[in-house]
Amino acid sequence: DSAGLWNEVTTNTLVKAAVVAGEFEAAEDILRKFTVKEKGQGDPRSSSNQRRSAGEGGKRRQHPNMEAYTDLIDGYGKAKMLDKAIGTFKSMRQRGVEPNEYSYTCLISAMARNGKMEEANALLSAMESANVRPTTITYNAFIAAALADAPPRLSSTSDVGPDSSYLDEEHRQYNNRIVDSLKLLGRMVKSKVRPNEITISTIVAGMGKCYPPRIEEAKSIVAKLNADGTISRGDERIGTALIHTCGDNGDFGGSLEAYNGIAEQDIIALNAFLDACCKCGKVKIALETFEATFSTGAPGDARARGRKANGRSRMLRPDVVSYTALISALLEMGSPAASQRAHKLYDDMKSSWGIVPDTALIDIILSAVVGGGSLGLESEDIDFIRKVLRDAEGLQGWAPNQLEDRIKEVRFLLLGRLSEAWKNNEAAFGIDDSSQPSTAKVDPLFARKGWNTVDSGFRLWGGGFGGMSTAASETEGDNAEIVDSFLQQHGWNSIDNG
Repeated sequence: DSAGLWNEVTTNTLVKAAVVAGEFEAAEDILRKFTVKEKGQGDPRSSSNQRRSAGEGGKRRQHPNMEAYTDLIDGYGKAKMLDKAIGTFKSMRQRGVEPNEYSYTCLISAMARNGKMEEANALLSAMESANVRPTTITYNAFIAAALADAPPRLSSTSDVGPDSSYLDEEHRQYNNRIVDSLKLLGRMVKSKVRPNEITISTIVAGMGKCYPPRIEEAKSIVAKLNADGTISRGDERIGTALIHTCGDNGDFGGSLEAYNGIAEQDIIALNAFLDACCKCGKVKIALETFEATFSTGAPGDARARGRKANGRSRMLRPDVVSYTALISALLEMGSPAASQRAHKLYDDMKSSWGIVPDTALIDIILSAVVGGGSLGLESEDIDFIRKVLRDAEGLQGWAPNQLEDRIKEVRFLLLGRLSEAWKNNEAAFGIDDSSQPSTAKVDPLFARKGWNTVDSGFRLWGGGFGGMSTAASETEGDNAEIVDSFLQQHGWNSIDNG
């Protein structure tokens, strides 16, 4: 009997697979049919499936199918199907499956992700009332979901007014979620649940995305928690978040201080600092930092070491993000020298480090080309474009028609620039005769065909008026009237009309 082979492991495994595949109805059907009934619920098979989640001490008993229900709640939450997540939470309790801290965490996160902050806070209180202690993971998930999907950054007060009185609803709501997250941090500390680097870095990153940005407050939170030993200011995750928050809002000094304060700088922190430099107009410092961090040893060797405030170093290798930050900043400068530097960096990325460009970098380069950058018609410029396009064709992940459209734009631009160069310097294309005055510079072929005459009609049909003489017309008699002046005028009846 196959039913006898089915146990809670089967249920949990199949539900997880169904959730991953997005087959939520199938997952619900499995749970509806195969949720293990605990003793006293009329299922004789359940006696072999009893277990405790934490061993001795009389701690909360965990139902064998807790994992499956939690996976389904989490799946619904991430799919922003909040009503379904709440329904599953209710169903599990009705079937005798009491939620644990992970089940509560998933539903709280789903509520916050859907903007239901009041309901999420109420569920957090209900969790505590049910003697299920919230963990650092619970608070982190709550805060991360609340601060996800930040609205587009506002660059100036001209968009919202000097007192933020015209701030749109999306930004206003995000500002409120920042306030809620700070309250959660306070509640967390008061409940003696220790924040970690994920908690603080998430809040710091969010404070740089609200309007107006709360940079100084973010710095003070990090300093205070570092002073009381809750977190370490030198943590790379917290430092990187602070680099982004300061750099995105023009505070280069703050980014520099945060970068130098990281005890063990990793490549993510370095990339954040390079990006901050470029956004703050410090491209030269970004290039100097990159060159100082990565020496010029033989290709392929372990040649890079990050500079550390405490004298220690971690082996580092640049990645495509490192080069993207620098190349994009150089191309935005628009000068021939900056473009040449970008070309060299691109070549160094591939030849020295074996780094394959991604679609984002390729699109940045091609966008700069078609956006009126400093690209010329020198052989090295053309070779660079060909190289980039050749690399682009071997990459996966392009949106439909994205690459084809870029190629068309680049081709159109090159033809346009070639035309401009032709008009500005005819001698370079072998059609200039400097011995003649400018008004007499006429191409012999164009003159013979009549293509450059004012009265040539359809230009490609020109050829002069000598194709039919007066004598011939008289010989033809009445036909001369038919071969009218219109055709003769345009040279269409000339022998040599091409």
